[in-house]
Amino acid sequence: MRINDMAKHGNFDINKLLGSKKATPTKNTQAKSKNISTPQPQWNMIPTKGGTTRSADELEKAIIALAEKEASAGILASTKERAALEREFMSLVSPDRRAAFAGYNGVSGSVVGNVTNAFGGKELMIFSSVERSWSTMPTQNELDMLSRFHEIYKNAFTAWETENGKVVGKPTVSPASFNVRI
Repeated sequence: MRINDMAKHGNFDINKLLGSKKATPTKNTQAKSKNISTPQPQWNMIPTKGGTTRSADELEKAIIALAEKEASAGILASTKERAALEREFMSLVSPDRRAAFAGYNGVSGSVVGNVTNAFGGKELMIFSSVERSWSTMPTQNELDMLSRFHEIYKNAFTAWETENGKVVGKPTVSPASFNVRI
């Protein structure tokens, strides 16, 4: 069958166009055609509604206790414990990322919600297929909570220094709570 004849009949079978009886896809084309599954986020690393069972007062006391502990140990760099407490504190005002993820189609690369992120979009989480990691897009309320966390922490750290007559230094503040790698 000639190409013109196939066009008339709407028959655009590539095998017939090329004159082969059966095409065998290569491993490379098979891999590209498969929908590679996106891994589940590590929910303990992502601020989300319901991410804490503690009240705001309990969390503020925990922040103060951590600042005093780290000041007495001379720790200035951000720690895993501090980052986990930041995420827990932000969870007080976080959107429900778990519910938003439940509606994720696995194709778009982003999880959208019904709230606006701090950059004006609806994305709450973005997946990088290159890095195979999820990153969260904070809301303005979460950024405000993060600032509040750092204020409480810094004030408690400085108060410990004053009470103990020691100058430890300035603790590092890092917004690493929003960068999540799996």
